[in-house]
Parts: sequence; structure tokens; C-alpha cells
Amino acid sequence: MKRFTLLFVLFAVSAFGALGVQPAYAKATVYINASSNAPVSNQFIYQVREQIRRSASMTLAPSDKTAGYTISIIALDTNDDATTTAFSFVLSTNAFPKNSGQYILLHQAGVCGGNRLTFCADSLLADTDKTITEGNEFFQDIVDSVPSVKK
Repeated sequence: MKRFTLLFVLFAVSAFGALGVQPAYAKATVYINASSNAPVSNQFIYQVREQIRRSASMTLAPSDKTAGYTISIIALDTNDDATTTAFSFVLSTNAFPKNSGQYILLHQAGVCGGNRLTFCADSLLADTDKTITEGNEFFQDIVDSVPSVKK
């Protein structure tokens, strides 16, 4: 049992570090993987990127190799007059053991009007921030509960 507990703690600590879990003032690194070829959809993706650039808790990563998290967005304009976009938004991490794949932490799909793109991006990133914060707190609680891991 002690061996299992030790392995679990080592796994949690490695995941904790790989997720970019750092002191409260550190920003989570996020890579945006986006696909779109339509005007409103491109504006929506732009708003998501801009909201992350302005965020106090997240920063854009230049590649998925340097990111703790990946946001994947597929967006399509839903009509010919380019007034709305339909999107799929997925927050994932590959912070766990190598070659174990991506872990989906959040998924949302929806439709957003061209005049509400900033609101839609804000809403999605508020949910993203909540998911990342709760995950970091979860791993921090695990690390704090093990006396030999405390600093």
C-alpha cells in the first residue's frame, strides 16, 4: 500500500508540475489550435486569442510543446450573410505521463452572433479559467497532503 501511495504521489507531483501549476501569481500557458475559413469565425477565434492576451491568469504559448493546456476551436459561419458562427471549443492537457494522449477538461459547442463575439469569447474563457483554477487547486491539495512533498 505504501508503494502505491508513493507512486500516486509521484504521479500527482509530476502532473502538477507539467500542468504549469505554480504560485497563484503565475499564468497558465495556453496554446490555441484553431480551424476556420470564414469571416465571422475568424473574428471569433481572434477574440479568444485577444482575451487570453489580456488575461491575468493565462498567457498564449507559441507551441503546444510549451503549453500546459491546449484550446482547440473549430468554427464555421452558419449562413451566407456572415452573421453567426457555430463553434466547438475544447480545453485539454497532455500533462500526464508521456504518450498517454490529451485529456479533455472542458468542451462546449454553440452558436454566436457576429455582434456578440467578445461576449462569447469572454464566457468561454471564464469557464476555462475556472476549470484550470480548480484543477490547480486539486493538485495543490494533493501535494500539500503529503508531508515529504511540502516545501
